Amino acid sequence: MTLERTPVREKAKYFCKHLKKESPDYNYLRELFRHIRKNLNIEVATGKVKKLPYVPTEEEINLFYTTVWKSRNMKHVVMIKTLLYTGVRVSELVNIKLSDIDLDNCQIKVVQGKGKKDRIVPFPNSFKEILAVHVENSKKNAAKYLFESSWKKNYSDRGVRKILMKYTKEAGIEQSISPHTLRHFLFTWMKKKGVDDALIQPYSGHDSRQSLEMYSKLSLGDCQPEYEKNKENLLNYKGQLIVTLGEKGVQWNNMIHPPSRQAEVSDLSGAGDTFFAAFVYHYLSNQNISKALNFAQDCSLQVIEKKGVSII
Repeated sequence: MTLERTPVREKAKYFCKHLKKESPDYNYLRELFRHIRKNLNIEVATGKVKKLPYVPTEEEINLFYTTVWKSRNMKHVVMIKTLLYTGVRVSELVNIKLSDIDLDNCQIKVVQGKGKKDRIVPFPNSFKEILAVHVENSKKNAAKYLFESSWKKNYSDRGVRKILMKYTKEAGIEQSISPHTLRHFLFTWMKKKGVDDALIQPYSGHDSRQSLEMYSKLSLGDCQPEYEKNKENLLNYKGQLIVTLGEKGVQWNNMIHPPSRQAEVSDLSGAGDTFFAAFVYHYLSNQNISKALNFAQDCSLQVIEKKGVSII
């Protein structure tokens, strides 16, 4: 089926008629069309195949961290743990101040991160003790930043990269372990564990969930061998499987059933169980899969909008 589109010149005249009175300059128009592309999910064709970044294996991360630990340099140990547990960018790491650390709530405030935005990133309770010791020692030395050199200045991006490069070589790892490599590892690991994009996005500091698609591709790469073994069985059920697609809805019988509305996510706990239970209940009562899917989605939406246990 061929789409009928308005001729380009005619569409351009339409835009000009509405924009002319605002006297837009080049930068305004460039931003305007960037947002149009974003809203229409249009990718810019560069002619190049975008290569996925290198993500170390868990074995390589364990080897790398063991090498850092054996150095007995506690500042470096805390630095690597901060990168691994929070996924902050190196430019954000070097600007973390001692006053940005909230040990009581296991959180770090990232001030003026990418896009000049502030955000809060959590860290696991298991990291609290060693971080607290480092913070206390830094305060005794009248430090201002979480990581300072012997010249009482915060580290540079390059300085942190050199530290990681040193341990990469000592560990005998071929691919370079960089701050961004550890960031890729964290978010890919979270995707493998089934953490929803709605929770990863504020954690990572990405502008949109679309930016997280790369981590989905990276995590799926590890599943490829298993998929190849079982794809023949999957093909036997083509069109019969119900696939949940997050905020896009569910897919069944080669059709996508979108949710009835968008929801503000508060807690994802139990959403999957609720969907399954609601679907089975409605289908057994009415024998209509499409209606059962819509009912199940509505029930799941009610669950994710509330924190903790809820009755629907």
